[in-house]
Amino acid sequence: MTPNPFVYMGSQIRMLRENANLSQSELADLLKEHGIHLKRETISKMENGNRSISVAELRALASIFHVSVDIFFEDAEEEKSLVTLFRKKKPLSIEEEAFLDSIYAMVSSLIGQEKLYKERKQFVPMEPFWKGMERK
Repeated sequence: MTPNPFVYMGSQIRMLRENANLSQSELADLLKEHGIHLKRETISKMENGNRSISVAELRALASIFHVSVDIFFEDAEEEKSLVTLFRKKKPLSIEEEAFLDSIYAMVSSLIGQEKLYKERKQFVPMEPFWKGMERK
């Protein structure tokens, strides 16, 4: 996650505002209709992560842009990529191993099909190298 959560919130506000083709001043006017009185400069500070954002302001912004308040918060769950899995250098979890097994099966099948098609040879898959690793 971003060390300063207001940086992420601000970037989301800017993205939503720009997608709605609104200026910061126009957004300030719309916020007034929701009982939030901010100047254009304050919105600029929010978008740059230089100002905290209250719950009431987030609710008003969500209402204006017709989105859930959740959009203003980063997803704390780490994305898993193959590179991340192999850089860990520690045993794989059962879920990670199952994920790799499914990819391995798919790739093996595609390679086998390609060899059969191109060379008319039989493909014998090898045991994946992660099978010998300990589990978490």
